[in-house]
Amino acid sequence: MSELPQTSVIIPVFNGEFFLLEAINSVLAQLEVNDELLVVNDASTDGTLALLLELSDRRLRILSSNGGGASVARNIGISAARGEFIAFLDHDDLWPTGRHASLRAALLADDSINASAGRIVILEESVRGASKHQNLHGRYGASLPFTCLYRRSLIQKTGYFDETMRFGEDLDYFIRLTESGMKITYCDLDSLIYRRHAGNATNFQPEHGKLALDLVIRKLARDRNK
Repeated sequence: MSELPQTSVIIPVFNGEFFLLEAINSVLAQLEVNDELLVVNDASTDGTLALLLELSDRRLRILSSNGGGASVARNIGISAARGEFIAFLDHDDLWPTGRHASLRAALLADDSINASAGRIVILEESVRGASKHQNLHGRYGASLPFTCLYRRSLIQKTGYFDETMRFGEDLDYFIRLTESGMKITYCDLDSLIYRRHAGNATNFQPEHGKLALDLVIRKLARDRNK
């Protein structure tokens, strides 16, 4: 059997010591020996770096950012990634069991597609230690980059996350992936466990209407510059 193509998984983290280890373990449990997990520490001031330095898995690569935010950290990961396949995960979210093998198999089965995706599971955490799962059956992460596995060629064509955006940069990136010719297949499985908790960045986003308008304006500007 030929060796599977290498996968690079990129996790940006800022002050993520409470959730990070669980996110890392959910990924490493599914990667092959030649794959890599790039964790980009965005100038954390808690115990994040100490936690990372205690880990000894050869697939784990620890990179540093200067506190510029998640987009900057993800872009550092993109620049350093070696894999033919690329995936993104936030430090407080998780990969469901079996996610990676299924999404990878979908890409390997059809050279004409450059992205595969599954459903989102929401993990509600009102307080530490109290949680419940909400499985959104039939709800695919059609606008979230983090539910997908991508071919490197698509990421290279799309480019980097917009570092000027503090909120909504993931939606903006997904729109740009589509503009770059993303051909996606949807798999019948859960591909992301999204934690909903008090510290979510989305809790501090501007109103959804304003964000939607900003995304439309950005797309129109790109269309004008073609």
